[in-house]
Amino acid sequence: MFFELFLSLRYLRAKRKQAFISVITVISVLGVMIGVMALVVVLSVMNGFRADLMSKILGVKSHLLVLNYKGAFNDYKIVAGKVGQVEGVVATTPFIHSQVMVNRSGNVSGAILRGIRPQTAGNVLSIESMINSLKEAQAFLGFGDRVSGLEVRVKDVYRSDKVGTKIQNALGNPYWTKDWKVMNRSLFSALKLEKFAMFVILTMIVLVGALNIISTLVMVVMEKTRDVAILRAMGASAKSIMTIFMVQGLLVGLVGTLAGLASGLGICHLLARYKFISLPSDVYYITTLPVRVEFWDVCLVSLSAVVISFLATIYPSWHASKLNPVAAIRYE
Repeated sequence: MFFELFLSLRYLRAKRKQAFISVITVISVLGVMIGVMALVVVLSVMNGFRADLMSKILGVKSHLLVLNYKGAFNDYKIVAGKVGQVEGVVATTPFIHSQVMVNRSGNVSGAILRGIRPQTAGNVLSIESMINSLKEAQAFLGFGDRVSGLEVRVKDVYRSDKVGTKIQNALGNPYWTKDWKVMNRSLFSALKLEKFAMFVILTMIVLVGALNIISTLVMVVMEKTRDVAILRAMGASAKSIMTIFMVQGLLVGLVGTLAGLASGLGICHLLARYKFISLPSDVYYITTLPVRVEFWDVCLVSLSAVVISFLATIYPSWHASKLNPVAAIRYE
């Protein structure tokens, strides 16, 4: 393997008769670099939007709801005690949720009336100053001592569905649970689909760089036909010849990937620290681009770029390994 790597590096550094090949090599590196950089920045910004949106949603909505198939129920203190003993539950608070009609100066519209218990709501929600005490809502709606359900805060928001299953098993029928993932399924499914679509679209930039890698290797094979023939005559196997050119193309892809990661992460750092891109406040709910770099996204982008670069080397390298040494040096 050292022999193949040595020749690959030599071919990359050597002064070629056709400077155009060197230019295409640089373009290949830039193509992969720009693609990787764009992927890292765009995915990180989308992750930032998602994280910011989640924090705002979970600030006014609980992680999990405990409800009753029969509707409002009055043994909520006993239910809250059982729920609090379930592993993963941090806090609970009862709530009332009902539709009402609001009339002001002859203008009628629908609204949602929500009542909570101020003493415990702060342990679950971040809306202490936004909603009236529970008893007032019970009296207004004629609920007596009944509530619509319990709101629950869990330790790990991403395991809220599993905690909900444990709560259902602990309470039994007629109680059931609904977590924030179910309540916001459409929104987060749309965000996930949009992120996947952007990944696919921006990967096309990496494909452009990969096509340039193919062009580079084809030209290098044509230029090094005599060298390949001599190597084959000296005993180099077809596998070694193929490996030489595959490593050469893969090195181009690796350099482009590393440069793209460095530039992409650098831009993300600048966006997060200096926030030099502003958004119109009358259109968006935030004024600057949120950025959140996720490790697995960076790994996926890097792996995709390297795999695409590797696949681009297969045909030119295979063609080089099939060269007939006798025919290649016949007229030399």
